[in-house]
Amino acid sequence: METSKVSDEDIFKYVSEFKNALEFWIKNDNSFNNSRRESYIKSNYPRGCCQIVSDLLGLYLVSKGVEIFEVYAKDRKGDRDNDDTHTWLETKDGLIIDITIKQYSCFDGIEFYFGYDNEFYTSFSVREKCHITRYDLSSDEYNYDSKEMMNIYNIIVEIIRGNQNE
Repeated sequence: METSKVSDEDIFKYVSEFKNALEFWIKNDNSFNNSRRESYIKSNYPRGCCQIVSDLLGLYLVSKGVEIFEVYAKDRKGDRDNDDTHTWLETKDGLIIDITIKQYSCFDGIEFYFGYDNEFYTSFSVREKCHITRYDLSSDEYNYDSKEMMNIYNIIVEIIRGNQNE
């Protein structure tokens, strides 16, 4: 799908529907033969799931025509003892999207971060910023089992479709 300028309002809608579907799946899927990734997400979300969830959300946004980058960061600036790592998404215009932000106590009470210029994000040293250009998880370029990721992605998209048909 070719990307074009998608409004912040539409991006917010896509992020909200993805996050709601992800959380619905986590709370309501009681299957016992979960993959390693599924079990990890269900047991830990949002803590420690920022890269996996950002991958999945980024691919969903690309499928909606959003030009998106995944930001890998570590070591908050000025804190040598902090080896904290975090991953979030950004648009070309600098809109920050982070649906795992609730893992940080300084963001208690908000569902996800959706905005520009935030001191929390600038406190990290960016390690890498990757342009997400397609929504195909079957590639070997992903560091984890792509079949597991495709399965999770497809489940979430099916939940979104089901919610849209209600």
